[in-house]
Amino acid sequence: MGSDSRYATKIQADSADKEYVDPCSTTGCMKGRGAWGCVFFPVVLLWQSVNIYFIPCVGIYLNRLATVGEKGLCCLCVLFGCWRFKDTEFVGDAALGDPVKYRDVEWVRAREICKGLEPGKNPKLFAGKIEPADLRQGHLGDCWLLAALATLAEHPVAIRKCFLNREYSSRGKYRVRLYDGLKRQWVIIVIDDYIPVKKGTKDPIFVKPNGEELWAMLLEKAFAKFYGSYAKLSGGQEIGALFQITGDNCFSFRSVPETKKDDGYWKHHWVRHDPKFMFEERDWVSFERSDEEIKDDRFFRIMLQYNHKHSVMTAAFMYNYAKSDPELQAACEDRADRWGLVPSHAYSVLEVRRAGTSLGMGGVRLVKLRNPWGSYEWKGKWSDGSKEWTENPEIAKEVGYVDDSSDGAFWMSFDDFQDFFREVQVCDRTTVEDLRLDVVEDSAICGPTIGCVGGCIGFWCCCMGARTIYCGNVTKAETEKAAGCCTTV
Repeated sequence: MGSDSRYATKIQADSADKEYVDPCSTTGCMKGRGAWGCVFFPVVLLWQSVNIYFIPCVGIYLNRLATVGEKGLCCLCVLFGCWRFKDTEFVGDAALGDPVKYRDVEWVRAREICKGLEPGKNPKLFAGKIEPADLRQGHLGDCWLLAALATLAEHPVAIRKCFLNREYSSRGKYRVRLYDGLKRQWVIIVIDDYIPVKKGTKDPIFVKPNGEELWAMLLEKAFAKFYGSYAKLSGGQEIGALFQITGDNCFSFRSVPETKKDDGYWKHHWVRHDPKFMFEERDWVSFERSDEEIKDDRFFRIMLQYNHKHSVMTAAFMYNYAKSDPELQAACEDRADRWGLVPSHAYSVLEVRRAGTSLGMGGVRLVKLRNPWGSYEWKGKWSDGSKEWTENPEIAKEVGYVDDSSDGAFWMSFDDFQDFFREVQVCDRTTVEDLRLDVVEDSAICGPTIGCVGGCIGFWCCCMGARTIYCGNVTKAETEKAAGCCTTV
């Protein structure tokens, strides 16, 4: 890519520090890297299945036993409430960051917030599947963070990997892993489960729980501590949250509109992590534009490549160039409303497809998006219930079209996509370590065992182990090159 070589070198060095494993080393071989990792693949797969599922399962049961033992030895502490963990570093007005704005606030344990929790039962860290519907924004301008989490809900293992805890902590102590782009290393954020609520109520003033699961509230609190306070989460970059959660390379493509002299094209932008570009301590996200001009069909093929790699993609519907002209901005917003889109709003890119290639003419270029709100969808061509689906039943079958206008997900043609969306952000997510023990917390005592057995069945019987370890993606500093026109996935 045509970008500053010093910056490209620095990003590659960052990636090497995090990702590179010598394929000739024992560690590299046992992770399936290099020639020896392929030669000894039966041993590699056996070790990985034990390391991913069995050892953590045993560890969870040992931790539960240790917790019971601690309660027995410290019965007086439990009786007087001293046994539960309390974070003395991140508490009160300093944690809120704006005591005037949030003056009628008190802190309560997370279990007191969960509605519908039966007496004697504990809340869950993760209750069932991770879904965008798990996120309900409060009185904090951190929609950038929630939009990133809603996008990552399509890749739930990325969220689960943030938590070193695999289930609800009866002590209320959680360890969350985030990547610090300034230090160029992972950092562990230790938090308790005290959540700020409106005084006299159990209503959280920030992210609200969906039922009895806690992950969204706790992850928001970890970000608040990472940034310095809840107030510092007001305003930010979605791509920054994606980077801090995954630690993988991120970049942006921005549309340059067509003019009388030039056709429209897309510009690639590097995400910079250089402290000298920061405005605040953690406001590290800045962009450096490359010299490369990417025409629309080539850009579509690049999006196809990232879709095939299960990368995280978001699309921003922006008319920033109209803000200097109030009349033009009003006209743009009215046009967006008529077509069911929200200006200055980020959407998750779920799929990119060149459908119907068997019908000739190169197929139809389609993009599937989701509004994080879970409602308010596109009303144009290829929208839910549009005539294009009834006129092209083969394409509907190929892409798995479902007519549901209430889920926030919708298809649109790539031509319409380019007409409305001005920025696409990509997180080239590493997927070779996507296998993880899923503790089925609803099953209480048997949860870890069920998760271990289910994980091993998927690992061996469904070939998920071999596919993930040997065919998964490793993040790269360079952007993907456009594939040939025959790419259909």
